[in-house]
Amino acid sequence: MSKAKMKCAVCHKAFKSSKATQLLCDDCERKRRKEKATSAPPAKPVQQSVGVTAGEKPAWLANATVRDEAHPYSTETPAQERQPRLGRGQQRQERAKSALVVKGARTPQAEKAPEPAPPSRPAKSPKPPTPPYQPTAAEIAAIEQRYRELAQPEFDGIRTQIAHELRIPKRVVREVVAALRKREHLPSWWEIQTYQGTPEDLERIKTAYSAYLPVPPVGVHRILAKELGLPATTVYQGIAAVRQALGLPAYNPPELHPEMSRAETADGEKAQAAS
Repeated sequence: MSKAKMKCAVCHKAFKSSKATQLLCDDCERKRRKEKATSAPPAKPVQQSVGVTAGEKPAWLANATVRDEAHPYSTETPAQERQPRLGRGQQRQERAKSALVVKGARTPQAEKAPEPAPPSRPAKSPKPPTPPYQPTAAEIAAIEQRYRELAQPEFDGIRTQIAHELRIPKRVVREVVAALRKREHLPSWWEIQTYQGTPEDLERIKTAYSAYLPVPPVGVHRILAKELGLPATTVYQGIAAVRQALGLPAYNPPELHPEMSRAETADGEKAQAAS
């Protein structure tokens, strides 16, 4: 191996090193080793181990406090050695109990008994149903008088207006007006309406209605309305105009309609009264 030319790190003298890690010349290297040998601390004397006979304690344990003479090297107390080992589930329970005690939580045994619920209040008695409104004789007279004043002629919504004016339920006003019209045979606004359709539709109504004479069935205006594709109101007004032109009464007597029961007659009168 060729030697590299180096410069000493101490005396800065040029020299040829035999290895790459050599930084000092031979003179400085011998001087460093000599100084190191003279400055090294003295070696410590080796202590010889002292033999321990049976029944005696070693020197390092002579002044130590041993809790259990039977097992001098054990770190557990006699109470801990006699205590049986707990399973994992029991260990978790013990840790949970200790956590509750540390946090100040109450254990189930320390919890107070639940307080008794307060006595329930007696159930309220149901309110009696409100009886229907019964008009007095003075209220009935006022309804009839106001109806005669406004029905010149009668118009749709007359019963609602009377109910608002007299502060009486509309149901009562409707019943009183229906009884008055029945007693005095007064026509309703539905019956006194004149025909407002075209002459062509009136001619169609006359032709279709003539086929049902002399005693057309009850509700014939609804039947013709479906056949002719016209509103039932227009057909009803047209039938009234046709009967007037033919010199027939506005209505046939009820005895000519045996198929119409008393209940249906009453329903028809109520429907006309409600209009």
